[in-house]
Amino acid sequence: MAKRLKRANIFDDEWVERNAAEYTAASAAIARYPVRLARTLGITLVAHIVDLASLYVLFLAFQHPIQLGPLVAGYAMASYSGLSHRRPRYWGC
Repeated sequence: MAKRLKRANIFDDEWVERNAAEYTAASAAIARYPVRLARTLGITLVAHIVDLASLYVLFLAFQHPIQLGPLVAGYAMASYSGLSHRRPRYWGC
């Protein structure tokens, strides 16, 4: 892509090799331990449900009932924009 745009390489070769090795190791771990992946995803799902329930109760505490759609949309936007406390700021996402 960088060559098409006539720019220098964005990432050095060492970075590319390191990331490829990490993704390969991660995919091998997923294939080797699918139960661990399912457990991790389950725990994450429960954590998000608890966060949504807490946010819903907060709306009710201020006598402002809210439907599920706007609640989930607001939660998703806050999580994506970095307002959530669960994602460290240095991840760069």
